[in-house]
Amino acid sequence: MTTVQIKQACTIVCFDNKTGLMLAVHRKDDFSSWGMPGGKVDEGETPIDAALRELSEETPYAVKDKNNMKFLCQKICVGDVIYNVHVFIVEAQNLCIDLKLPIPEQNYAWITPRLLTFGSFAYFNKSLFTEHKDIIFGKFYPYICWDKFKK
Repeated sequence: MTTVQIKQACTIVCFDNKTGLMLAVHRKDDFSSWGMPGGKVDEGETPIDAALRELSEETPYAVKDKNNMKFLCQKICVGDVIYNVHVFIVEAQNLCIDLKLPIPEQNYAWITPRLLTFGSFAYFNKSLFTEHKDIIFGKFYPYICWDKFKK
């Protein structure tokens, strides 16, 4: 009998409703595979603290007001592991560059949401964008070209 593991993960979804772009990071070993800042929740760490830590480790950005973020949880199964992904949604206007942080490698960019539907994290990103489009994109959603991908 296979034992299912449950792990905690987090991500920060940063959407700029003025440009239609999202903050993304690419894998260090694959520059064509974009994902959102995030990672695992360490033992003893809260999901929001983990998400803020991952954001600062992977980009030069910090959240100005963490009380002005939306939250949702998305489950994803990978083999025998179920990930409870704590998703924090922040508008680009609620970000600032934190000059106290060391500048990370240039592995981040503001890209179109569609580019996040390819590569290693495509399945998760597609399901997140489809199931929670109103929360993430709000009234901007109809203007994004989604016709090239379906779940």
